[in-house]
Parts: sequence; C-alpha cells; structure tokens
Amino acid sequence: MLKQGRYLICFMLIHIAAQAQNKVLDSLIQSAQAFNDVKQYGKAVACLDSALDWEPNNQKALLMLAKVNSQLNDYNAAYILYSKLLALEPNNNRYLYNRATVLSQLNKFVDAVKDYDLLIEHEAKDTNAIFDRAVAYSELDDYDKALADYQRVIELNPNFEGLYYNKGFLEAEHKQYKLALKDYDMAIEKNKGDTEAYVQRAFVRMELEQYKEAIEDCNFILASSPNHIEALLHRAAALAQLQKLNEALADLNKVIALDAKRTEVYMDRAYLYLDMKKVKSALLDFSQVIHLDSTFVEAYIGRAYCYEDYKQYHKAIADYSKCVKLDSLNEQAYNLRALAYIENKEFRLALLDLNKAITLNDKDAELYYNRAQCFKSLKKYAESLNDYDKAIALVPNEALFYLERSKIHQAMGNKNLQEADVAKAKDIDLHSKTK
Repeated sequence: MLKQGRYLICFMLIHIAAQAQNKVLDSLIQSAQAFNDVKQYGKAVACLDSALDWEPNNQKALLMLAKVNSQLNDYNAAYILYSKLLALEPNNNRYLYNRATVLSQLNKFVDAVKDYDLLIEHEAKDTNAIFDRAVAYSELDDYDKALADYQRVIELNPNFEGLYYNKGFLEAEHKQYKLALKDYDMAIEKNKGDTEAYVQRAFVRMELEQYKEAIEDCNFILASSPNHIEALLHRAAALAQLQKLNEALADLNKVIALDAKRTEVYMDRAYLYLDMKKVKSALLDFSQVIHLDSTFVEAYIGRAYCYEDYKQYHKAIADYSKCVKLDSLNEQAYNLRALAYIENKEFRLALLDLNKAITLNDKDAELYYNRAQCFKSLKKYAESLNDYDKAIALVPNEALFYLERSKIHQAMGNKNLQEADVAKAKDIDLHSKTK
C-alpha cells in the first residue's frame, strides 16, 4: 500500500506541475495576444519566445509568433515558423495558406504556387487560394494560368472582392485592353465607389483612344478626391490628345504643386510645352528633371532639342555627350549628336557618331540616310550613294530617300539615274496622296 501511495503522490505532483505549466503557457499566449492587439509587437514576441521555451512545439504559440513576424515584415522568420507548423501538421490548410502568402511576400512565387497547388488539392473550391494563386501566376507572367484561375473564381463566386479589378489589370498588362475594359466595367458595377477601378479604366480608355470617356472617369474621381494625382495625370494626357493643351497644363501644374519631385511629370509638362511652342518653358522643365536626377537620359535629350531650337549647338552637343556617357549603347544619342554636329558643320565628328550608331543598329534606315547626308557634305559621293542604297533597301517607299539620292547621281553625272530617282519620288508622293 505504501508503495502504491508513493506512485499516486508522484502522479499527482506531475499532474499539478503539468497544470501549472499549461496555466503559464496560456498566460503567456494571452499576454502576447493582448500586446499584439495594441501593436506592441516586441513584447508579444518576448511572451511567445518564453512560451516556446516551455513547450517548443506549441502550435498556438508558433502560429501567433508567425503572424506577429508577418506584421513586422519579417517574412523569413514567418516562413520558418509556418514550415515548422507544417512539419507538425502537414495537411493543415490554414498553415499552408499562410505560408504561401508569406512566400508571395518574399517574391518566391514559384514556391508559393506549389503551396497553393497543395491547398487546392485538399480543397478544390477554396476561392481565396485560387485567387491568390492567380496573383502569383501574374507575378510569374504566366498569363494563361492566371486568367484560368480568375475564371475559376468567377465560376465559384462572381462577387469575390477584387476579382474583376485584378483580372482587368492582368489583361491590361498584356495589352488586352478591350477585355480589360469589360472587367473594369464589371468591377465598377459591383462597387461604384472603387476609385482605383476608375483610375485603371481611364488608363485603358486612353489606350483605346477613348479620350472623352477617360476624362469622364477622371472627373468622377476628382469630384470626391480633387488631389488624386493619377486621375490628374490621366486627365492631362487625355486633354492633350484632344488638343486642349491649356487645360492639360493646368492639371500638370496642379500635380507638380502637390508633389514637386516627380520627374516624370516635369517631363510630361516639358513635352506639352513643346507642343505649345513654349521652348523656353520646356527647357526649364528638362533642366529641373536633370537637377532632380542627373542620370535621366531622356531629359538631356529633351534639353538638347531645345538648345538646337535656339541654334545653341555646342550646348546641345554637350547634353548629347552626357547621354552617351550615361548610356554608351544608346544609338539615338549618337544619331542626335551627329545631327547636331552636322548643323554645326562638324561633319567628320558627325561621321564618327553615325558609324557608332550603325554598329549598334544596322537595320535603321534613318541612320544610313543621315550618314549619306554627311558623306555628301564631305563630297564623298560614292560612300554617300552606297548609304542611300542601304536606306532605300530597308525602306523602299520613302520619297525623300530617292530625291536625295538623285542629287548624288547628278553630282556624279548619272543623268538617267537622277531622272529615274526623281520620277520614283514623285510616284511615291502621288500614291501617298491618293490613299
């Protein structure tokens, strides 16, 4: 009896200790939840670490710690924890879904798709998993699989939040603008307050050259959010296409007033100023872009164009030279600098740039035409003729090429060939006017 009593006491002590441990664990997890609720994540992590010191495989603590790490954007730590949970319980769909979500946050979309695949094997009608897998496929640029998943969600739950917006976005990315427009229409029909759907529909309508309709979408947004930058930019672009340049300028001015560091907006306004023949204003905007970002190649090109308009070729050449320094493979920079050299009567330097441009792209007829012009100025008629021939071989229906080649034939005393080229140029012009 004495021996049995001892066993009973030991059992009771073990039971009491286990109960005490469970109470401590529960208390730590509850405290962690309380800290998490008030966004004191560091304290929540400390409580959960203590709980896991008591019981390393406690799934409740592991799950909460994984979620807290996700809230802290520590997705690597969250991934490790979800993997541990899945090792403990491999078929737990919640763990699988959460790990897939974390993998997507880590841009590991291939691995995320694998987890979504397993999850959908377990539950074929899990619309959240199918939708999120579609997003992952979109990130992997697998258009067909993403579209198939979105279509499957439509079949299962046509009212799934964000469905038509995401599907429209995918289609727009792949230039399927008519399909995208239908989906944005549906997104707006289901949620008339979806501002971003209006923004994206305005973009799609711009691509479809539905400028008035794009403006209507932007106006709807701006009625409630007058400082919505994307709506202002889309409306400015649409107004510019409709040649309402002053109205477009007003929208761009407002965007710059709201955010004075957006280089692309200064670029848009600079090009708009050029359309308005306000070269000085365009030059100032291109210069502002360069001030904000000294590596912006297109800004140097734009400013150089303005300098050329003022016949300040040395300044234009300096800007083109900066382009070449920033991007040594930019054929257009060499071509444009060559044209500036030609205007400045520096034909040999122009020739060097055109040689380089043609080395980079030997399929551009304009480059051969420009080099032919340069050779002509240097009175190298044979070389000029050869380049005109190459330009015409690439673009056989450009009247200007024949007209300029006729001048070389004239200089070389080839009257019949000269007359043939002039006749060909006239014939091309005649056909282009009757089309």
